[in-house]
Amino acid sequence: MLLAITGDKPVGYAGCSAASLATDKIRLDTLKKGTFVCVKTRQGRIAEFSFDGLYAKDPANPDVLTLTITNRTWER
Repeated sequence: MLLAITGDKPVGYAGCSAASLATDKIRLDTLKKGTFVCVKTRQGRIAEFSFDGLYAKDPANPDVLTLTITNRTWER
């Protein structure tokens, strides 16, 4: 999977297709809520998601985190 952080506004299919995608990992603990990320899947599909948050749901187990995103995937 290839990824690119694209900023605080959606860039859509064209923007994600033109983005400089890389295999580099993204540190979730450094992302701000509302950051947009473009993705290219192994099947060649383009997707875009916004980072909504990273939460510890269980205070007794703070090392288990839940990632919330809003995504959009295109099939062309």
